[in-house]
Amino acid sequence: MTAVKRSLLPLLALTLVLCAFDGGAMPQRSGAREEALPVDAQLPEPFPEPSAPPEEIPQEEALPGLGTVSRTDYLSVDGLYADRQSGVLYFLYTVTAGRRPLSVDCKSARILVDGGTVYQSAHIPGACALLPGYTYSDYLTNLSPGESGRFAETFRIPPLGEGQVLTFEKAQVPETDQLLLTADQIFSFDTVENLALSADPEGCAAETRRRASADADTIARVHKRIRRRSWTLETVDCRVAFPETGRYELTLKGVKSSGSYTVCNGYLRCDGSSATAWIPYTYGDDDAFFLDLFTAFDPGVA
Repeated sequence: MTAVKRSLLPLLALTLVLCAFDGGAMPQRSGAREEALPVDAQLPEPFPEPSAPPEEIPQEEALPGLGTVSRTDYLSVDGLYADRQSGVLYFLYTVTAGRRPLSVDCKSARILVDGGTVYQSAHIPGACALLPGYTYSDYLTNLSPGESGRFAETFRIPPLGEGQVLTFEKAQVPETDQLLLTADQIFSFDTVENLALSADPEGCAAETRRRASADADTIARVHKRIRRRSWTLETVDCRVAFPETGRYELTLKGVKSSGSYTVCNGYLRCDGSSATAWIPYTYGDDDAFFLDLFTAFDPGVA
């Protein structure tokens, strides 16, 4: 691998991009208001589709170690991955706070190619659905002194040539100007499923199981719990209702949709006429049922 002098690369200051919530802390996930449904309910129309995993994800290749400068006292590069199908470059890394706390989001990084072209990270809905081991959010994650967290950032970058030099800039994390990588360290995959299985094998396997169809007892239990009930979360302007077994109705930011749902091990898979959404659910103490509309529909984390 060709060594490159960092002194040849200009250092650019990172401009933070504020999200719709001014880059603040993540809104409260809980608090979706549950209600009983009236007997008559109107059927609404389609909504954007998060990515869905396949039934089985084969392993493509193992993750080798990185060379050049891939680690500082605050940030360690876990891997660079490209999904050839979507043209998305995944930058996966671990941040460790030093003596002072750090606040990190997943939308404020830049990659500089050969000291010239600059690419800004951007949130792509559903891009990290199969990477649950990595935080992928527009909202700030707070790390206390000594605490570590794993993060994913996504970039739309055209295919890079062998030996091209990459620098990574993120003002929220000290010393990122010391990182020096090359395009040779990017591992490319034909599908995001294979990419996820290489980058986060345990997380990908667990998430795939959560998206598999549930057993008969779980299906009956969930049907009984949600039938003729609705959940509302005002922070994302969302309401989902289940007027009858197997049917859902959704209103998201004033747009209505409806269709059938399937009970999976950790999700309700809601299939509309032109899209599919995955709504996480959990059971708590005393058989309490929680439907996570925030994770499913907030554009900063979905």
